[in-house]
Amino acid sequence: MNLSTIKTFYIDERVQIIAVDSQGLIISSDNIIFDFKANEKIEDQHPFFYALLPFLAEKNTKETFPCINLNIDDKQKIVDITILNKDKQLYVVLTDFTNHYLYSQPLVQEKNESVIAKNKLKFEKELLFAKEEFKNNFLAHLNHEIRNPLNALLGFAELLGETSLTFQQKETVGVLQKTGAHIKILLDDLLDISKIESGVLQIKEVPFNLQSVIASMTKHFQVKKNNSNIELTYETDEDVPAKFFGDPTRINQILYNLLENAYRNTKNGAIKLHTSLTEKALDGSVSVQFNITDTGEGISEQQIATIFDSYIQLQIEEAKPLGEGLGLKVVKDLTTLLGGSVSVESKINQGSTFTVILPFKTRDKKSKRKTVPKGSGIVMNKRILAVEDDTLNQMLLMKQFIDNDKGYSLAIATDTVSALKLLNDKKFLAIIIKQKYASTTGIEFLGELKNNPKLTSIPVLVVSGKSMNTEQEAILNAGASAFLKKPYSKSQIFSALQKL
Repeated sequence: MNLSTIKTFYIDERVQIIAVDSQGLIISSDNIIFDFKANEKIEDQHPFFYALLPFLAEKNTKETFPCINLNIDDKQKIVDITILNKDKQLYVVLTDFTNHYLYSQPLVQEKNESVIAKNKLKFEKELLFAKEEFKNNFLAHLNHEIRNPLNALLGFAELLGETSLTFQQKETVGVLQKTGAHIKILLDDLLDISKIESGVLQIKEVPFNLQSVIASMTKHFQVKKNNSNIELTYETDEDVPAKFFGDPTRINQILYNLLENAYRNTKNGAIKLHTSLTEKALDGSVSVQFNITDTGEGISEQQIATIFDSYIQLQIEEAKPLGEGLGLKVVKDLTTLLGGSVSVESKINQGSTFTVILPFKTRDKKSKRKTVPKGSGIVMNKRILAVEDDTLNQMLLMKQFIDNDKGYSLAIATDTVSALKLLNDKKFLAIIIKQKYASTTGIEFLGELKNNPKLTSIPVLVVSGKSMNTEQEAILNAGASAFLKKPYSKSQIFSALQKL
């Protein structure tokens, strides 16, 4: 079979036929693509052909090697190379696919990049989810591990402050209480940021009195900062309604953090909280503006750009071991969550004004409280059962309930088994439990209470350092009446019991 016969199989002008012997010696070539001379070795034309010699020695071979880059006599081509053994004659067939490969390569590359980008996005989402899950688990564990000892520290510090102390001892106890309270605020802020970012923070819609929130807030700071050289005042325009629907806890949190920030950055002068009405609609909804103005150190333009970010701290002259906190980040996130806005204007050494605008729904009707008429003859059972297996917490509870002005008497069960025995023997006004015991859980204990017709009506207060939103919901859904997170004060636990 000669070259013309082989050409019938390869009619494309981009095909070159080379006849060779089993040793790779060129017999003839049509030189359509490259110039190959007879009686020369094919491996001398390009190093790739050296790899073909073992195939040339085989009988009835047909092998194809796609997409081979050949550079011969300054001619660059991308070819497919096929070895044919026909009628005892060997042929090396070069098919020029240069244009095809040059055209398809960007398409393949684009497709590969698209697949890579898609997989990268999927990986990044999985990584983000894993990071978020790790962060939430870490925060839940950290929250519980810190709140339990912090509750004991603040509880005993409060009890110590009620004893006869020297002036110096009272100051020391005061520092302990302030430091513990600050740690508690940081914990709450950290958890709130996490809840807001994960979208699980719940916003309530309840009736409240705005003037009461503001008056209580300013009174708190006036007492708390009574030794400072700063005068705190508040003013509310006459057209601002007092009764609204909203979340007073979150509003209180926003104003608290802004006033705390104002005190932190003001050494002398004044702080003012001014409340005004910016918008009033026919449906009864209004927009209320809160301006917190201080005469402090001021904020630079560069700092204003990042002041609401997490972990950003202002540059201040005096070292503050407790840090600047996360309050402004919480303010920004809560304000956005409530559908409002927050901004700041400031001048160095002249002071700052933080402006918060929040939407509210007004209310007109007065809610009536149900009360027990005087002289009705109802005598309340004031016996409380606390189920606590930690000796330190037992001691703290006993000391908190001694000589309390609410008339509560406390009984302590060291485990759930003895608690059930006491509950069956005596009547109790309420039960205080926690989420985890040595041999069972609070949820399992609640199940036992609810399955007992005699005990199912007794209200249960859960006191715990595990205060993540999912943990609270789980035990409340199991039948608990209320949840009180650690650390708590005497007044808080008595207030929670009264609400039951």
